[in-house]
Amino acid sequence: MTDLLCVQNLHLSFGTHRAVHDLSFTVGRGETVALVGESGSGKSATALAILRLIEREGGAITAGQIRLNGTDLVTLDEAALRAIRGNRIAMVFQEPMTALNPVIRLGEQVMEVLRQHQNLSNADAHAAAILAFERVRIPDPVRRLRQFPHELSGGLRQRVMIAMALACQPDLLICDEPTTALDVTTQAEILVLIRSLQAELGMGVLFITHDMGVVAEIADRVIVLRLGACEEQGPVTQIFAQPGADYTRLLMSATPKLGSGAPKPLRAPAPILRAENISVRFPVRRSVMSGGALDYHAVSRVSLSIGRGETLGLVGESGCGKSTLARAVLRLIDPDRGHITIADREITGLSPVQLRRERQHAQIIFQDPYASLNPRLPVLDLITEPALIHGRVTQGGRRQLACALLAKVGLEPEAADRFAHQFSGGQR
Repeated sequence: MTDLLCVQNLHLSFGTHRAVHDLSFTVGRGETVALVGESGSGKSATALAILRLIEREGGAITAGQIRLNGTDLVTLDEAALRAIRGNRIAMVFQEPMTALNPVIRLGEQVMEVLRQHQNLSNADAHAAAILAFERVRIPDPVRRLRQFPHELSGGLRQRVMIAMALACQPDLLICDEPTTALDVTTQAEILVLIRSLQAELGMGVLFITHDMGVVAEIADRVIVLRLGACEEQGPVTQIFAQPGADYTRLLMSATPKLGSGAPKPLRAPAPILRAENISVRFPVRRSVMSGGALDYHAVSRVSLSIGRGETLGLVGESGCGKSTLARAVLRLIDPDRGHITIADREITGLSPVQLRRERQHAQIIFQDPYASLNPRLPVLDLITEPALIHGRVTQGGRRQLACALLAKVGLEPEAADRFAHQFSGGQR
């Protein structure tokens, strides 16, 4: 197999922090290589270095070579790199809502790539964009081209990202955790799609993930990273059958198995949360000729309860109403009917001022950290602001609280002074 990408003795750093140390690997044509490791192990930094985008994130390539078809990308100037990015190397990012421009229609975003790299006219670029959407199995592509990113489900947004990445039929596709935020059904569809498109176009794929189940599904070879260094690499069958490094065995053992969870807690006599007959509707616009609007029933008469110390799993495909129900339970959107009780307090009819006081008893972790975290504030301000608002901490005690909270999630105290973009996806 001919080496398409050859990375040799790569060293990366962010200021004084060493992100990657002496990393070497290859990706052949038609081959899928998985780059695996925990959050902060250097996976995404390696991808950014291959695209020569690491400098824009405050990092630097301090040593090593990155050769694509024999050309060392480290030595190229920006003009030469622009001709390669999106054309010979393309990337599918982890968070489509961050990567896609929210105020530009999807069709224009795909057409821009085609006009930039293939010098197509508007008409030819539009036709090519339709073909790109059809290739990734996006239904009704002409209508989808006119839509904005927020009008699509998570699975469809990821397909748009893949369509943009493959519009110019690159030699190398880099996928940075492309299925992390998707439900298992959509995740399986995306993996099958990447595999089929790889076979059709004959491209090499560098697949970045922390999920060993995904590795087993899609990869030919595996590279295990820990603290920026290669622990081991080899064929996927060999790594799974006989892992040579303790860290690799730890990653594999971390994959959840049925029946291996924590012991079931005793049921509390009174639930901490009770939601009864929750229904949520959204108006759907129709044309004037169709006569008014219709209501879309996102959630219909759902009831649930959670006791203290209990974990309730809410599962289903994209668009089935999981996030809508969660938002309704916390009154981030108002349900059309039903009752919600949190810690024996009915919150269904509370005013916004009353709700603010009650929200200290119920919090939510959103799906997209980049969209949730203010990029202009340091982590210290972000994670202590709720406690400050509710009078749980003084201004002088914010740093101590921040360091304690960061330690609980396995981050060092220095992280308090960093910004959201300075973390890996898992760390965010």
